[in-house]
Parts: sequence; C-alpha cells; structure tokens
Amino acid sequence: MISFKRQIPNSPFTVDIFIKEHNHEMASPKKRHLLKSAHSITKAKKLVIKNMVNSSIKPTATYSYLAEEVGGADVLGYSRKDCFNFIHQLMKSKVEAGDAQSVVKEFNNRQASESLFYWDVQLDSKGRIANFFWRHGRSRIYYEIFGDVVSFDTTYHTNKYRMICTPFIGINHVGRI
Repeated sequence: MISFKRQIPNSPFTVDIFIKEHNHEMASPKKRHLLKSAHSITKAKKLVIKNMVNSSIKPTATYSYLAEEVGGADVLGYSRKDCFNFIHQLMKSKVEAGDAQSVVKEFNNRQASESLFYWDVQLDSKGRIANFFWRHGRSRIYYEIFGDVVSFDTTYHTNKYRMICTPFIGINHVGRI
C-alpha cells in the first residue's frame, strides 16, 4: 500500500504512507490479460467484429477467429465476454426504422380486438426497447382451467438483433398448446 500527498497545492507529491506488507506480486505476463484494466477492443478490431457480424458470422466464431489471428485468447487484449458485450450493444443499436413501431402497433391492435390479450414493454436507460412480453387470451383461459403445465424455454439469439426469445407455453389436458 502506498499513499501520496502534497504539502502545498501544485507542489510535487511525496510519499505519505508506505506499508510493504500490503503489497502483492504483480500479474505475470501470462495472466495480465485477465486484469479488467487490460481489456479494451481497439477501433480497428471493433470494425472487424462489426463486419463479421454484418456478414452473419456468429459471435463465437468471430471471437475464435480473432483470438487465433493473434496467437491465442491470452494475447487478444479482451475477453470473450467483452467481445460478446460489444456485439450485443452493436445489435441493439441496429433496430431498423419501423420495426419496433410495427410491433407496438400490432400489439395495440390485438389488445383492442382481443380483450384478454396482454402485452408490455420495457425500455432501457436510453428509451430503446429492451424487452417485450405478450400473452394470448386463450393461454390465460387454458391456464385458469387446467393450470398445471407451464413451460419456460429460453432460445438464445433467434433473430437478426440477437435478442433473446423466451416463450411461455401452456399444455392442456389433451397435450395441446
């Protein structure tokens, strides 16, 4: 542990406290890539990732290719999670004009014509659509009548925006949805 301070404003810093026992070994070169401070995707690599995603190359294949290109993930400069997070942000920013509005319009129409149809939307901090939820009226009725089977399934990256689709599926007493 080391602490610095200035005696007078704008004077040089001097060591105020130094406790040798609070120190630890520096990260070895082989483990340096694991430090969060070492994670950054360069502008050039972001462009490569963007081009690969636009060419419909899957995130896993994109990351594997980039890691192999530089001689391994340990010298890439960012983690698999950093790469996937960048791709997720990239896809969220690509919602085409009218897509979200079309869904909202369709759900409003369904709700107006089907009294038990329900939907809701969650926005992110920038006012963009983060999540949609909807339920058909007959699903609610079937669940109230039979109520014992509900399936929850998560299918990852099912559309061009790489958004998660999670259907709730109810099965009635004769095995029908």
